Amino acid sequence: MADIRNPDAPAYDPGMWNDRTTFEDWREFLKTYSPEILKIAIAGGGQSLADTMRANPQLVVQMAIEQFNKEMERDPNPARIAAKFDLSEAQVERFARPAKEIYLAQGFQDYSNCYSYAMNDADRYSAGGDSPGQRASGVPGATNHLSRVIFAEPVNSNDPSAFKKAIMDAVVADGATDGGMDAPPKAGHYRVAVYVSFANASGQERRRPDYHFVREGADGGWSHKFGHGPVNRNDVAGNPITDPAKASLPGYEMIGMVHVPKGGLDVG
Repeated sequence: MADIRNPDAPAYDPGMWNDRTTFEDWREFLKTYSPEILKIAIAGGGQSLADTMRANPQLVVQMAIEQFNKEMERDPNPARIAAKFDLSEAQVERFARPAKEIYLAQGFQDYSNCYSYAMNDADRYSAGGDSPGQRASGVPGATNHLSRVIFAEPVNSNDPSAFKKAIMDAVVADGATDGGMDAPPKAGHYRVAVYVSFANASGQERRRPDYHFVREGADGGWSHKFGHGPVNRNDVAGNPITDPAKASLPGYEMIGMVHVPKGGLDVG
């Protein structure tokens, strides 16, 4: 496949998607704002959640700042926020700016997966990422179990042809257009390659099938994201992806490509 620039495709922007925080950032944040974090954690999940700080403090801090920032987005009223989390207004004003900064510094890495990234759906409201057909089906909550998300009737995940069809049907239902195995460029759209996997890289059969997506970039390159990992332009072998049909993604089979409207799709 030729390396063709596409101004209608999203730019490759790891600075936007990838987490820019470090363990030291979180440790210092907790050290500085532990009174506020503890109260927010108790308000959000009770004393049991606050107690887990000893085992996994970064997770609790992340959950606390996520809840705080989402409340601030709904209504940035210091008095209301203070009442909700049993804080003083002075604590809210002290906490708000650094909480927003570290919240945004996470990028969208932990809030997205391969499908979120492929569809350019950058938000922090998915439980770790989006599933094909989730929005179209109206089923809330992110899950990779296609029989619950895509169709009312269970899909026989042991039937490769049925699973492949289910994936493509779900992506199309979300607003993409099936372009076949070698989709040509299409004005006002960018291309996304669709893959399925029935075995892992070692050839062992998966407990349930998996899927993956690789998206076209504005500069003609291709990029992707595995789970909660960072976005990158290389395949598993470490080579830049210039042709998704030839990318080294052991265990995954490319089953086609779709055209996605410029700007992406809200699939979460």
